[in-house]
Amino acid sequence: MKRGKALAAILLLFCCIFSLCIPVQAKRADILIKDLFSQKSGITNSEKDYPSATENMTLSDWVQSLSGKELTCQPGKQYAYSNANYNLLGALIEEISGVSYKDYMEQEILRPLGLASTFVGTAGSEKLADGSRLGYYRTYDFEMPVKEGAIPAGYFYSNIQDMCKWMQIWIGGCEIPPEYETLITETKLALNQTGDYFSGWEALEDGVIGHSGGTANYSSRIVFSSEKGIGVCVLTNLNVAASTDRLCNDIFAIATGGEPAGFVWDVWSIFDFAFAAITMIGIILLVLTLRFMRRIRTMVITGAVEIVVLVSILIVIPMIFQSGWRSILFIWAPWSVLGGLISLSLSILALIVKLCICIKNETVE
Repeated sequence: MKRGKALAAILLLFCCIFSLCIPVQAKRADILIKDLFSQKSGITNSEKDYPSATENMTLSDWVQSLSGKELTCQPGKQYAYSNANYNLLGALIEEISGVSYKDYMEQEILRPLGLASTFVGTAGSEKLADGSRLGYYRTYDFEMPVKEGAIPAGYFYSNIQDMCKWMQIWIGGCEIPPEYETLITETKLALNQTGDYFSGWEALEDGVIGHSGGTANYSSRIVFSSEKGIGVCVLTNLNVAASTDRLCNDIFAIATGGEPAGFVWDVWSIFDFAFAAITMIGIILLVLTLRFMRRIRTMVITGAVEIVVLVSILIVIPMIFQSGWRSILFIWAPWSVLGGLISLSLSILALIVKLCICIKNETVE
């Protein structure tokens, strides 16, 4: 009897292990256009899970690269902001219209609305403010190539006059063709129904509508109220989204009789401050290692602490930003992050080399 139970248990365990080895067939999920508009497609902004387009990709190529990717949830169920949703909408426009996203948006949307100085993908002949990047409390010119497969997610170029008119269009302060006025009314209605987000707009408090945008070298924010007839737009040629958002919100608060919340540090500004300090500490430790350290205990403890800090940085930061180190170091992060990692690594390397030499020559204390 006991033998029979044992055999049954072994057979059950074998079946369980065998079932784990059988690949599970993926289920197809239908993403609706309204899911893309409301950021509920099941796709997130994770570069690891849904990589953005490379420089050589067309919009169609990028869409094909998403084939077979696993969604984080059932479409239509959960909000998760993702640039991929805009790119997918852009691809649909190209597929249905038969023309490029750039041509369609300029010919069918921007020009009929009188936005003659707004361009898609490239700025045309207009003078474009140079984008910049932080590094050691300074800004440096930083140019990013426009990727065709990512244009719908955030490559519009405009000026003050057109942005003012864009806000007036949404507030109802200027005349536009009736069919476009209907689209705006329907968009506002859909935004009220979804409650939080729809078609590029966030529903804020007291009927206020707004949205932010940013690339590796530009940031933007727009906030407006149809009821109050007031709108504010802030464009900056630097990747400091949180500070840009707060500046825009505070100007809007002042214009509408509210209380400004005050300055807020952007995450990359904080990183710049932190890694500028790490760079200096790494240089100081490098000098101390080469000139003054003699005790093996001191070198081991110092090296252990430095290694723990370096490994923690290498593991935690990609987890926070859901991106690889190549993208973080050479595109998004301030230059001080790269400098800090280099100085810390050189300090560790120098300490290890000196410790090995001292042990070999028996000159450690």
